[in-house]
Amino acid sequence: IRAMREQAVEGQLAAEGLADLDKQLDALAVDALAELKEQGIGDDKIRLLKRLHLRYDGTDTPL
Repeated sequence: IRAMREQAVEGQLAAEGLADLDKQLDALAVDALAELKEQGIGDDKIRLLKRLHLRYDGTDTPL
């Protein structure tokens, strides 16, 4: 079973914005974990993976 959450964030990757980005990732994780727990999946069976798709400014291809 897999629960995925995605959110588009546009902006330059800078140290000042990393805390906000981490909060957004945490919120997505909480939502996905809640869905899995509602289905009766135990904590020992859950693996959390946070992933960013970055791209250079002016391009549409992720790195």
